[in-house]
Amino acid sequence: MTKRKAITQIIIVWICGIMFAMPCLVFAQTLTIPYNQNISRTICLLEWPDGLSGQSELDFIYNIVFLLLTYIVPVSTMVIAYSLMARVLWGSQAIGEGDANSSQQHSITRSKQKVVIMLICDFVAIQ
Repeated sequence: MTKRKAITQIIIVWICGIMFAMPCLVFAQTLTIPYNQNISRTICLLEWPDGLSGQSELDFIYNIVFLLLTYIVPVSTMVIAYSLMARVLWGSQAIGEGDANSSQQHSITRSKQKVVIMLICDFVAIQ
């Protein structure tokens, strides 16, 4: 990857992040709610064009898209990438590995399997 492509991708990520956060900037409202005679509470919530947060269909759609883009897509990408790495590591043979079962070949195979187990543990820890 060239420096220009990396900078372009970084700019695209930032623009997408800003656009995705824009509804919070545009629709955020503060409401002061009287609690009793002397105390009132000020809360911040999103007031969408079709209603308050939690009652709005736009809010529901926004939250579903937010879940997909910030959790489901990244986790799915990680599952696919880790699965491909694990498959390559688990089943591949090192240069010079043949059909003979020497202790060195067994050690190499066991090391690769430990890396796959580490990848699985790392993925579970991230979640």
